[in-house]
Amino acid sequence: MGEACLGKWGDNMETNPPLPDDETLRLKEVARYDFPGSPGDPTLEFIANLICDKIGCPIALVTLIDADRQLIKAAAGTELRETPRETSICTHTICEQDYLQVDDLTADPRFRNNRFLVVDASLRSYLGVPIVTPNGFPLGTVCALDTQSHAFSADDRQFLKEIACLAANTFELRLLKHTLGSALLDMEKAEATRTQILSTVSHELRTPLNGVIGALDILNNRQPAIEDAEIISIGRKSANRLYELVDDLIEAANIEYHKHDISPRWFDPARLIRESVTTFAGRTHEGVDLRLAVDVTAPDAIYSDARKLRQVVNHLLSNAVKFTHSGSITVSLDGTADDKLLVRIVDTGPGLAGAGMDRFLKPFIQNEAFLTRRHDGLGLGLSLCDQLCRQMDIDMSIISGDADGTQASLEIPIVAASSNTKTLGDTDAE
Repeated sequence: MGEACLGKWGDNMETNPPLPDDETLRLKEVARYDFPGSPGDPTLEFIANLICDKIGCPIALVTLIDADRQLIKAAAGTELRETPRETSICTHTICEQDYLQVDDLTADPRFRNNRFLVVDASLRSYLGVPIVTPNGFPLGTVCALDTQSHAFSADDRQFLKEIACLAANTFELRLLKHTLGSALLDMEKAEATRTQILSTVSHELRTPLNGVIGALDILNNRQPAIEDAEIISIGRKSANRLYELVDDLIEAANIEYHKHDISPRWFDPARLIRESVTTFAGRTHEGVDLRLAVDVTAPDAIYSDARKLRQVVNHLLSNAVKFTHSGSITVSLDGTADDKLLVRIVDTGPGLAGAGMDRFLKPFIQNEAFLTRRHDGLGLGLSLCDQLCRQMDIDMSIISGDADGTQASLEIPIVAASSNTKTLGDTDAE
């Protein structure tokens, strides 16, 4: 018997098995490795079968020993998955520093009166090695059992010691996987909570904003004096801009919260983009020419999410209109040789100077960041476009120089359909 056990061997030891002297700490370690819902492991099953094959015995177990039970985590040659600890040979093995070998259980005073082992299970021989954690606690065992007297060799003992190390590593990997999985789940829950809070707060902001905008409209309809009309106009523009920012926040939250909600249908892309261009035509700076060019190669229908594509185009157009103070903005649609729709928005604005383009695809990042801030915004536009395009399998690219303007390109897959199945959907995204 190993020195780390409390109690003495005796004829009744099968009903009073020894306990490691660090049993309280050992049980806490077992609980860490035998976490609730822990699945069976194919590696442990492989270990059990390998023991039978190499040692030549009919039964092999991989066990954990908790306060009251022997938990059989893998087995070969038996369907048992749990036994009382008091009838277990392995509860003696975890007190050993090296191994426990019993060539004849019926002749050993510790087990000869154990009816479960020698009568019900007809076991005669046992060889077991503790599974020890990096902290030095024996969790359980790997063991070989035979229904006949079996003289286990030195090679058998050495093999089982090596297998015990493999089992210990397997339990360690299972624990690591469980710990990482729990951490990721906690992160996902925290992210979901953050997204829900963001969406809720943004929606709540809309109600008072609608009230402010409505009140300003009422005042404006009362034919105010010129000075008052200017103040009302400034307030109306500021309220509208704040409303747009709230919409961006809501959209950012919705993309994350409903990231897999894609609703594809057939629609006319030229019609959709023409509507967006018309909407922004009245928002350009004075003298800026906003034009649309639809090439004959552009398809008359594509299968995608019309609402999300409209959002992407509107964000890109909004950036072009906001930053282009002279020159032109050209929106073009072309078909490509590899069956895609190519949408390009080219402006003659100042370009995106500074860091690499990937930087501007992160949320809350703007050009001229935090320094001059000539333009309002949360820096969400390109990040939202990037996320939406990824959801729809659209390749978005942005080419820009310090003073050469910006070209935003969308390569949209075209899904082919026979003429008897193609139905154009309403492009209204609302």
